[in-house]
Amino acid sequence: MNDDDDEAVMEVRVVSLLPSATEIVGRLGIGDKLIAISHECDVCDGVDRAVFESLPRVTTTDIDIHALSQTSIDSRVKSTIGSSKSLYSINQATIENAIFNNNNDSHDKPESATAWNKVVVITQSLCDVCAPAENDVKSTCARIFARNKEKNSDSIDIQVLSVQPSDCQQIADSVSAIGNACGVDAREINRVRNEMLMGLESLKKLMLKRTENVRVAVVEWLEPVFCGGHWVPEMVEYAGCVNVLGEKTQKSKEIEWSDVKNADPDVIIVACCGFDLSRNLSDARRVFGVGRGEETTAPMMMMLKAVQNKRVYAVDGNKFFARPAPSVAAGAAVIARVAFDHTGEAQLLNEIEALDCYPRGDRCWQNIFFEQHANNVSYFGDGVGDDGGGDCGDVEDVWMRMHEEACGRGEKFYVDERSGFRVFTRVAHEERGKCCGSGCRHCPFAHENVHPARKARVIQQPAVVYQRKRTRSVRTALEQEEKEQGEQEECGAAQASNDPSMTVLFWSGGKDSFLALRAIARAERAKLFEKEKETRGVCLKENEEQHEDGLERLCLLTTFDARTRVVAHQELPFDVIVRQAEFLDVTLIGVPLHSGAVRYEQRIAAALSLIQNELKITNLTLAFGDLHLEHIIQWRKHVFGKPMKDLSNRNHESGEIHVRLEFPLVGVEYGELLEELERSTVPCVVSARDGGESGGGGCVDGIVDVGMRFDRSVARELQEVGADGFGENGEFHTQAQVWLAQSRNTAIGLENADRSSTAIP
Repeated sequence: MNDDDDEAVMEVRVVSLLPSATEIVGRLGIGDKLIAISHECDVCDGVDRAVFESLPRVTTTDIDIHALSQTSIDSRVKSTIGSSKSLYSINQATIENAIFNNNNDSHDKPESATAWNKVVVITQSLCDVCAPAENDVKSTCARIFARNKEKNSDSIDIQVLSVQPSDCQQIADSVSAIGNACGVDAREINRVRNEMLMGLESLKKLMLKRTENVRVAVVEWLEPVFCGGHWVPEMVEYAGCVNVLGEKTQKSKEIEWSDVKNADPDVIIVACCGFDLSRNLSDARRVFGVGRGEETTAPMMMMLKAVQNKRVYAVDGNKFFARPAPSVAAGAAVIARVAFDHTGEAQLLNEIEALDCYPRGDRCWQNIFFEQHANNVSYFGDGVGDDGGGDCGDVEDVWMRMHEEACGRGEKFYVDERSGFRVFTRVAHEERGKCCGSGCRHCPFAHENVHPARKARVIQQPAVVYQRKRTRSVRTALEQEEKEQGEQEECGAAQASNDPSMTVLFWSGGKDSFLALRAIARAERAKLFEKEKETRGVCLKENEEQHEDGLERLCLLTTFDARTRVVAHQELPFDVIVRQAEFLDVTLIGVPLHSGAVRYEQRIAAALSLIQNELKITNLTLAFGDLHLEHIIQWRKHVFGKPMKDLSNRNHESGEIHVRLEFPLVGVEYGELLEELERSTVPCVVSARDGGESGGGGCVDGIVDVGMRFDRSVARELQEVGADGFGENGEFHTQAQVWLAQSRNTAIGLENADRSSTAIP
């Protein structure tokens, strides 16, 4: 056994006993080297969720933090530590099995070696409350090493790496320590370090624009109250705020609520260690007496300025505050965002959310005094959502009615009855003459000035959420094509179609819509190839550059719940859809649906109006990933097969939208579809299970579970029990994890899985 890392190059595997270390391992791109993790590890970038969940958990604790109150947890922790016992148990047999037995499993052997010969076990010596004690880990590993050294003279070397960062720079140093121990290239280590440190510096530089000094208190526990320690006070400073509780690099410590009162913070942030946003929000509302007429457990809290001004926020303490990992940069950005939420500095708040370090796709903070999802409510602009439960359809019907009545009277705002916010009407926006970039509820300008990094979280009207990058814009490409057509006419070549056209693929994020995309791209490439054969030698290079992947004239359209930001049935956060579009580099139109407020057909018509007006498209084809359900196909033809009213404020002369419909997968055999999935190398993971229209949903029990990968064997098992092999009756839904494909070109069918170019059909 060796505690040093001055070894020759070795084939390494990792046992992580820390959530922070597991995060770092993922960011370093070596998540595939994990062979065991702690019971608290919850995320590792680049590792399939099903694979991650299957890793053996090698630690346990008798304290169930999800079942106990904060007071009970505190009491149990103090009692255990007071009796000189450990809060955590280490399962030596599980670690030993992961290291030695799995090492003989041929499917996990590296191609360049018969077996791995070094295991790095990562622990910490910073806090006995947060993870197993360093000495316990070392003694366990020493016993494992000794037992197996006797059996095999070529025993695996086991290195125990203990990290103990107490500030942000030391967190970056721990990235280096883990990377070096695991043999990661220095450039990759520096990339991860720099992303964190530069993120913090970018935030610090941005916050120089602030107009006031906000005094912030971060509490890491409520009952009893603990102030933030170690790197947390430094995070507050990076956020451009004044830290009023806790000292940099020092441990979090128990204080009294009178200490909080004496500190007189403008903002209180509840970031309890180990708790996500939901738990922190629930506990904070109970402790501060919010929501159900409860009385606060500390009457002096009502004297706190932050409470009086309703500036107390719950955050995801587990993910962004408690773990010493690169995610502290995101936590610092969250502090800045909530600290300046009341200031009215719309530009500053937009710029904070546009930072690379600001969390993407995470519902990570919320004001405890309001039902609205904090990421969708600002005091400087419009209340634009509701995440407080109840009958949101009725709520949205009310504000839609209030809005139309206010517009009818020519008024510039109305008061939202639920939040008390003043909400700008369409009249006010049109008088301003442009989108303000705040993601307003009634924006008539398709949120065109909302920063791209914020659009997925704030838009309330149909909007272009992602714009294809391979050309400057779809409009530019079409103008280029018109130019090429003119040149072809001069050369006597055949002329292409007169009107710009586009296929709009209704995109759910699952396997069916993904397969439809591949089919559309393949057909478009075939069409372009035939066109090029006729005009070969005429403007060929520019034409190939513009249309090489077949996705130039395709855009995705996704509807999602405006309140939850989730795609119905698939149960996918809209941010996942954005991630898919970014990887595939396909333009994405987001269409938020407000329950009960506007008919589905009207919302789609508004989105199609946007495509026609903003992208200058004349001919639209709507494509769907339906496989064979005739009643669904007939419904689509009934809804979209007739002219739709142009609902935009900048109407075409016709005032109507005419489309043609396309179903590229209808009639395709399941075997061929499965081959297509396999050729794409895109894993499709089950994201939700329903019951199924035909009652077949019960048949999938034991075959299909959320998180598992859909493949040929699953389809076969489903068919054997009488269920649809592709879940076409609603038995289950999937997420196409396109970013895990061998490459983008492989995913879209432009290249084979071996990376050799696919011949044009």
